[in-house]
Amino acid sequence: MRMLRKAAALIPLLGALLCPLSGVDAACAAQGEAGDVSVEQTLEPVVVTARGYAGAVSATPGGVGIVDRQEILETMPTGVGDALDRVPGVGVSTDSPWGADVVIRGLARDSVVVLIDGCRLNVTTDINGRLGLVNPDDVERVEVLKGPISTLYGTGSTGGVVNIVTRQGHYTDEPGVSGEVAAAWDSNPQGPDAYGNLMYNGRDFWLYASGGWRERADSYSGGGDVIPNSGFSDLQGKVAAAYAWNDRHETMLQYQFTEADEVGLPGTGTAALPDNADVTLAQNDRTFVQLRQRYANPDATLSESELAVSYQLLTRDPRIDNFTGGPVRMVDPYAEHETVALNWRNVLNLGAHRVTVGVDAWNWYMTSERTRYLRNGNVLRDSPTPDTEMFSGGLFLEDDWTLSPAWSLNLGGRLDRVL
Repeated sequence: MRMLRKAAALIPLLGALLCPLSGVDAACAAQGEAGDVSVEQTLEPVVVTARGYAGAVSATPGGVGIVDRQEILETMPTGVGDALDRVPGVGVSTDSPWGADVVIRGLARDSVVVLIDGCRLNVTTDINGRLGLVNPDDVERVEVLKGPISTLYGTGSTGGVVNIVTRQGHYTDEPGVSGEVAAAWDSNPQGPDAYGNLMYNGRDFWLYASGGWRERADSYSGGGDVIPNSGFSDLQGKVAAAYAWNDRHETMLQYQFTEADEVGLPGTGTAALPDNADVTLAQNDRTFVQLRQRYANPDATLSESELAVSYQLLTRDPRIDNFTGGPVRMVDPYAEHETVALNWRNVLNLGAHRVTVGVDAWNWYMTSERTRYLRNGNVLRDSPTPDTEMFSGGLFLEDDWTLSPAWSLNLGGRLDRVL
């Protein structure tokens, strides 16, 4: 049960307070009209991940699932995994209440690519938790591709792709400032949840900032028993801004961070870890910076072109303690996963053919070390896993060929080099 959840959903507190001051926000004027009747129109969901441009789900070949913001608010999960569990053909593999991973039609881990705003989360470990690295309050929607239905994604996407799209500002004819605050108390796992954002939206510039904090004690099972080592604490934030140079060119820059501490992993049970030990992510942090340059001209042959350059650093510091026997008292491995990525996507309108062509490249570098604390007081330090580097670069091309109003043919190919 959630108490004080979003203070009656998400409260647009700052926007309401600023209405009398700005006098220009159309939403403020709407708030003051008593008795207005609004008519909602249900629109078909639009997916971007599958083809690299916005298209209706019904016009997208293959299995596609979308979790929109309303569904996320209704489920109010600890992470986005709780909402994804509602998508047909998609399951969640839970390492802890904080983190989870996606299973798409039986395939998971190295067979499923997880993206946050188009940048993949590269890790190599039996302990995952990729879905815990973004605050669900800051998610606009999640798009799921079931199976290898798109050539836009290369290595590791045979099971499918999950793209978590975070919230951002937007352009408006009249400038305005708005914001939200949220407060909640969860009963299982027990603890507080706080979130807030503030945004400025203008004709050619927008600025968005958000932050969230969560603290959870150990969870309770269905029988009311405490599940040891299942609590967590995290702090997450985002700052993003965009500037429209004209009606065709836009530049967007964003920064995201996650700091998760003392994330308990109950019943990890992996072959690499002893069953009688407690496993805790003493630290699981993410730093992300992305620059996007976008061109759009629907009337031209080159209707869209977007270049995205991303840098991401994941820091994972698990702790394995409470060994019941043997010479080892505690093991403290540590790893940093650094990814630099570039994606250049172009959409061409060629009559009956709509062609997406571009370049997708990323370089992942991992460094790791391990410290073992023995019962006799000795400390051993080593690096059982050597520093690892992987590069993947590819050219992709897809053609959506409209054969008739009711029929279309999708053709695609990709050429990758993996080092």
